[in-house]
Amino acid sequence: MIPKIIGRGVDIYFRKTFSSRAPPPILETYGETTERQLKTFVYPHEDDEQNAPVLALLFGGGWHHGNPWQLAAIARDLSRKGITVYLPEYRVAAWDKVSVADALSDASQFFHWMADRHTANPIFFGGSSAGGFLAANIALTATRKPSGLVLLNPALNLKRERITRFWPMLEQPHGFGIEELLALDPIDKCSHNAPPTIILHGSRDPIIPLSWVEAYATQARRSGGDCRVMSFKGYSHGFVNQALFPKAHARAVQAIMEFITHTVDAK
Repeated sequence: MIPKIIGRGVDIYFRKTFSSRAPPPILETYGETTERQLKTFVYPHEDDEQNAPVLALLFGGGWHHGNPWQLAAIARDLSRKGITVYLPEYRVAAWDKVSVADALSDASQFFHWMADRHTANPIFFGGSSAGGFLAANIALTATRKPSGLVLLNPALNLKRERITRFWPMLEQPHGFGIEELLALDPIDKCSHNAPPTIILHGSRDPIIPLSWVEAYATQARRSGGDCRVMSFKGYSHGFVNQALFPKAHARAVQAIMEFITHTVDAK
């Protein structure tokens, strides 16, 4: 009950903070489950060029809570720079009583829905925290891989001892345990055909230490991939929140824009 109360408070905070600052111009339905319809915020590039880059970002929240409003300011700012941005919903434990595997299924359904809509566009995929975990999973295993991965303080290279301490807070349904979560860790799926990846991470992240994502990047490069970590010195988890950390937010938007532009130009 306590995790659900905390999650509700966090979700309300992001909705109230960004619903007036960065409302989505478009809201579309991409799927339907027994629990509810699944929708996505859409922030289209103003010129809507046919071959302009497209980016989708998945929110965080430990697969327990969360909503797309977390990343609304980033989507708004990137759309003004020439990128169409999607912020999809997916089911979470607190509100839908589903597991990480169900969240991954929703995210995968969204990715293929988006890919079918943008066959002529360079597609980038990513997310924050738990959303980064889902995006990396999909990008490393999908038949059509995205042009690049954009990961913000992602949950990668998970450690059993820490997950064990946090596990009760995740409120996963019966039948989905720590072993099932660890089996989904993207670090075990790195390969030579992984898409180029940028990871933006706070140097003082107490939830996913910087050393964990640096180890992931090392593994990705050993497997033949291109993976770069950009450290945000002095920042903790969730540093892209524009309301709290405007300088880090602006730096993150610029870094994402440069990564996408460079990756598209290199094709």
